Amino acid sequence: MPLVIGNAAYPHTLLRNPINDATDMADTLRRFGFEVTLLRDADKPAMERAVEDFTKGSRGGVSGSSSSRAMAPRSMAKTT
Repeated sequence: MPLVIGNAAYPHTLLRNPINDATDMADTLRRFGFEVTLLRDADKPAMERAVEDFTKGSRGGVSGSSSSRAMAPRSMAKTT
C-alpha cells in the first residue's frame, strides 16, 4: 500500500504545489489499483505513525520521490 504525504503549510511559508502533487500521485496510484494512504499537511507524529504503519505492511522495499515524498513499491518507481 503506497503512502503519499504532501505538506505545504510550514510555519514560515506556504508552499504552492505539494498538496496538489500528492493528491495527483495518490489518484494515479489508485487508477493502477493501489490502496493509497494520503496525508495532507500532517504533523510529525502523524507522519511517524504513517511511516511506521507503512513499513510494517511493506513488501519488497520502497522508493521515495520529490517534495511530496511519494512512496511506492520499487516496481512502480521511476528509475534514472
